[in-house]
This record gives sequence, C-alpha cells and structure tokens, in this order.
Amino acid sequence: MSPFMMGNSRATLLLTAFSFLLVSCISGVRLNSSHGNILPQTVVGDAAALRGSMIEHDNGKSRVQGYFIAPRTHLSHGSAVLLHDKNGLSERIKQTADDLAAEGYSIFAIDLFDEANLKKSKTPSTPLDKTLPKKNEVFLKINQAIEYLRARRQSNGKIALIGWSLGGTIALDYALNVQNNDGTAVFFADLPDNLDAFYRMRHELYGTFAESPELQKRKIFKQVAYIQRAIGSYSDLYIYEDVDPEFWLYVDKNTSRNRLAAEDAWLRLKGYLLRTINSEGGLYEQKKY
Repeated sequence: MSPFMMGNSRATLLLTAFSFLLVSCISGVRLNSSHGNILPQTVVGDAAALRGSMIEHDNGKSRVQGYFIAPRTHLSHGSAVLLHDKNGLSERIKQTADDLAAEGYSIFAIDLFDEANLKKSKTPSTPLDKTLPKKNEVFLKINQAIEYLRARRQSNGKIALIGWSLGGTIALDYALNVQNNDGTAVFFADLPDNLDAFYRMRHELYGTFAESPELQKRKIFKQVAYIQRAIGSYSDLYIYEDVDPEFWLYVDKNTSRNRLAAEDAWLRLKGYLLRTINSEGGLYEQKKY
C-alpha cells in the first residue's frame, strides 16, 4: 500500500470494531453484528439474494428510479445515495446496497442513465456512460433521491453520496457545486482540474484509488489534501498499490491481490460514514461508553 494517506483514518478502525444488534419488527435488512469477516460477502463474489426492491420517486417535476433498502431498526439513522459506474445499476451495486443497509443505513442506489438514450446504446460502439442525461438532469435525479431519503420517518436528515468511477465523478461534481449532501465517498473518480473548486466543499471527502501512471503524473491528491486542510475540512484519501483498478467492488477478480487493500478501504468507509452521517441520533450513538 502507498504510504500516502491523509488523515488519521487508522484511529477510525477502532471505532468500526463496534456494531450493535438493533432490530425491530420493521421490514428491511437485519443489522450486521458479526465482524469475523471484515469484507461484505458481495465484494468477494458470495452475495446473498437481494433483499431490497426497485422503487420510483416522482415529485411532479422529475422522477428517479432505483434500488432501495432500509435497515431493520426503529432508531434514527443516516442514509446514502449510491451512484453506479458505467456498467449501470448492476446486481453488484444492488448487493452492495444490501451490505451497507446491514451496517445501519437506508440506501437508494439510483439509475443514472436516461432510459430513451439507453435504448439507443445497444451497439458495442456506444459506451453506456455516453447515454447519461445532461448534468442538470442527473443532479435532479440525485436531488430527488436525497429528498426521498430525508423525508423518511427514521431519517436523521444526513445523506452521503457514494460513487464508483463514473458515479464517483458525478458525486464529487455534485458535492462541489450543489452541496445538498453531508458526505461524499468516491472510488476511482476523476478530480477537477480547477482545484479552487475544493474551497466550496463543506464536508469531509473520502477517496479510494488504485495507483496508476496518470495519478503519479498529476500528483493531484496531495494538492487536494492541502486545500482540504487549508479550509478546515478533513480529507481521507488513499492510493493503493498493486491492486486491480476496481479492486474494492470486485475483490473476487483477484482475491489474493485485492483482499487486504479492500479490507482497509471497507473499514475506512465504515469509519467515514460513522463520522459524517451517523451523528445526532445515529445508530452508533445509542450506546454510551
């Protein structure tokens, strides 16, 4: 692993050692009370059957479709909007939503692609990420998802965006320009060339990346971390060496190479969500020490 890691995320690992079995009769997924295996079964290719459902939220102005799942708890908790990569709202993304719900969060994995354009993209020469609607339409979808999650009775009002590759780039763009979310976690996102944009960020940024010649060439992460510190916002950015580009979501493609890095990234993400969206009545504040 790269020695470059911003922030004291190692201390965060101590926080993530605690999980509590907080279950009620409300439908959803049982909270995860076992930490024998650090990684969720999804990313190692052994996911259980899906436990959530496809939903549509329409406020009369715009609508968003996606996969939704909530934890089985009556306690106030945080939520997250998942933004998929160029492969669309795949089974792996839905299964990851289930895993995050087991950690105590309501999860809405939305479908970013425009349906009309998607039907036109059946030829091999048309990449799926070229079928995205215009930026303002994508942001409307995200706004709709956030509106849906915040309106839920058990929501504590705190929402994170979690995105992979294409979705990570969109999540970061949204966080820098719309600022309607409380946390942003990106995996393999493109960072903006104009670093001044980070002066607008109002919350901690989580970033997990695989080392590549492009990252070494741009040296952008040290600059971003510097800016984050300068504006008083903590950043948790990590570049992992000797892993596959999509190691965190697809550990099973090369388990021996990817597993240790993926475990570290998963624990960092859990600590990040604990810090950013589980405050003020979140699940982990119910027990006093």
